[in-house]
Amino acid sequence: MTASFTEQWITSKDHTPALVGLLTTLVCLLLFGPDRFLIPAMLVITLILTLLRGRLTGEKEGSR
Repeated sequence: MTASFTEQWITSKDHTPALVGLLTTLVCLLLFGPDRFLIPAMLVITLILTLLRGRLTGEKEGSR
């Protein structure tokens, strides 16, 4: 987990994806425990980043 976070933090100007991944992983770890947190965390991270995709890529709403 720390290697992915560190790599994302260093290579990106926008730290939103790294922070989403870190916070989501920690919340899922607390909710589901160490044996069952990974799949829910990945699903929630994917959902949040999909919803934020336009903001993260700099696209304006409605443009393609």
